[in-house]
This record gives sequence, C-alpha cells and structure tokens, in this order.
Amino acid sequence: MKFCVALISMLLCCSLIVAQSNCPSICPAIFSPVCGQANVRGQQVRCQFSNSCVMGSSGCRNKISKFSY
Repeated sequence: MKFCVALISMLLCCSLIVAQSNCPSICPAIFSPVCGQANVRGQQVRCQFSNSCVMGSSGCRNKISKFSY
C-alpha cells in the first residue's frame, strides 16, 4: 500500500514538472539584440535580450504575455 502511494506521488510530481516546461529552454547562440518593454505589476519595464528567442523564453517563464518592441 505504501509503495502504491509513493508511486502515485512520484507520477504526479513528474507530470507537474512536464506540464511546467512548455517554455523553450534552448535558444540559438546568435547575437541579434532585441529590446522590449512590458507592464510588470503595473510598471513599465524595459529589457534587452540577446535575440528574440531568449526574449520569448523569458516572457514565457515569467508569465509575461506580451512584449512590445
């Protein structure tokens, strides 16, 4: 019985980890700078990224739905 509970717990944890990894984690190492700005907690934030893939990945991980150029 304890084994079944442990197995179910591990499967649940693994499924949560997989569900959270929908953001791209590998981007090409191409330096093509991109500037963007977004509203974060009501404040305008300006950022510079090495390329658009890195900008999109950062937005996804930080749950920022839209960067403007």
